[in-house]
Amino acid sequence: MIPISSIPTFPTTSRQAFVPWRREGGTKQGTRLVATWMLVSAVSLAVLQPVSGAESGTLTVVALTGDPVPDGNGKFFDFSDVLINDAGQVAFYADLFGTQGGGRDNAGVFRKDGNTFIQLARAGQNLPSGEGVLAGRHDFAIFSTRINQSGQVAFQSVIYRNQTRRGDRTGLFVGDGNPWVQWIGAGQSLSGNLGELEPVPPYTSFAFNDAGQILFVGTFKNQDGPGKNGIFLTQGTNVTLVATTGESAEDYYVLGSSVGLNHVGQVAYVASVGSWGNDAVFRRSGASAPVRIAQPEQAVPGGTLQMEGYGYLSINDAGQVAFSGQITTESFETASALLLGDGTTVTVLVRDGDAVPGGQGRIDAVNTLSASSLNAAGQIAFWASLNGAGGEAGRNLALFRAGGQGLIEIVRAGETAPEGNGTFDFDAESWIESVSLNPAGQVAFGATLAGTSGGYADNSGIYFHDDALGLLKVARKGDPFLGSTFVGLEFWSATGVFSGLLNNRRQVAFEFDLNDGRSGIAVWTAPAGGSSQPLRSRITYDPAQKAVVTSWPAEATGVTLESSTNLANPAGWTRVDGAPVPSGSEWHMTQPIDTSERFFRLKKNAP
Repeated sequence: MIPISSIPTFPTTSRQAFVPWRREGGTKQGTRLVATWMLVSAVSLAVLQPVSGAESGTLTVVALTGDPVPDGNGKFFDFSDVLINDAGQVAFYADLFGTQGGGRDNAGVFRKDGNTFIQLARAGQNLPSGEGVLAGRHDFAIFSTRINQSGQVAFQSVIYRNQTRRGDRTGLFVGDGNPWVQWIGAGQSLSGNLGELEPVPPYTSFAFNDAGQILFVGTFKNQDGPGKNGIFLTQGTNVTLVATTGESAEDYYVLGSSVGLNHVGQVAYVASVGSWGNDAVFRRSGASAPVRIAQPEQAVPGGTLQMEGYGYLSINDAGQVAFSGQITTESFETASALLLGDGTTVTVLVRDGDAVPGGQGRIDAVNTLSASSLNAAGQIAFWASLNGAGGEAGRNLALFRAGGQGLIEIVRAGETAPEGNGTFDFDAESWIESVSLNPAGQVAFGATLAGTSGGYADNSGIYFHDDALGLLKVARKGDPFLGSTFVGLEFWSATGVFSGLLNNRRQVAFEFDLNDGRSGIAVWTAPAGGSSQPLRSRITYDPAQKAVVTSWPAEATGVTLESSTNLANPAGWTRVDGAPVPSGSEWHMTQPIDTSERFFRLKKNAP
């Protein structure tokens, strides 16, 4: 529990201490809530409870081969798509054995809350629409999970029609532990009578936020015929068309497959405008017109922007969009770059040719962003190849963090592992996207190692970086665990913006295989100390209630939620009516929208 004395009281003259919301794009069809500051800035609970355990952190088992599933019908066999949220809830896909239905019910999506397993979806489960059932394990039919801060899990699955084992379509699903799952799939009507969805392709690009919204890329058909590309946003089973090719407002020629979604429903995407290859980055909020974040020939520091070769997009709750592009300099040279745009300006976070910290070389080529690379502080984590790195062999690739405190080198190929026994070797491309970044700027990543004493038996691991603690080992092949040893470790970043393997409480989730044949999921918790890290708080919009929901960690006791409509009036703060409601590891308070602008703060109660 956080002591009362550790919760700061903020001066009413500081704008960073408040969280406003405003209406944007108001129409007869409704309004969209847009947060202009983040609640984590308003609360800034910078004190964490000490973590018990060794100086190197603690490991906790989440699930293990042979554990019974929640309904008793089978046992866990193998695991994948592991994710953890800020509440410490761990979501995962699992293959099962010993089930009553054999191949019909031998897989599912589950969540672990403390000591309790919760079944979110199960192969063989009937869809509420009557379309059929979720497919089984042998069709590799449930994949691409995402988890939000409420514990809801989104995923894709093949659908069997009428128990026939014919997987002729896929859909997007959301499970929360209730008997039924929501699903989005072929034949569903779009809002505004714009047409209906066609089948959602397997492994489609999609994002999932705390409001339970899914953003995805697909096609729909209307009076103009089938096969029209679109970007879609869901709320429950309601599906809204965000953008489509040929849209009159921007005349999109081609929509990109990379999309971003933040917690207040703002969407980021790339589209070719006017002609092939003339790519631009957009942000859209509700029914309001798209905002151009970046476009070709736009002036940026050091030259003009070109948009060929963009990678993943990432958008945070402040509406900042991180993306990759190219800069043409005044001497007509071209440099790849990672950039951050807010609709007014574009900032170059890093570009080819930039000097790295300590003067050990220069950036030769920045890699494209992974979708979870941007945090709430405007920082990104990325890999880059180097040149001029002191002539040292094998040191031509490094992991960096940019934004906020400038360019920080996390780890470099050729560097000795913190526990000794080998050096980092990032030649294996499979590790390049295995990076997670949290709001405190801490980074977790997977790595291969060279020159180890055990060869293949100890040549990979998972690591954690904190600016104060430095580089720490999470787990490594060959380490003893549960009476056996690790022979395999899996640490893959999910492709959803708010999905990850490192949460805001310095916990890292990963999969493992043991030498005795068992598989499992574990969570590593960083040791006490290190960088000051806020416990996450947030404000979200509930369209069903037309209200804002303010949330903060359950550990923060002895505080009062206050609101104001005028920051210039220090005496204008009043207590929000009602009492906070406990929900898992958080407190929630809900207020109907009753004004055009409102600010919130948490105030420490008098002793």
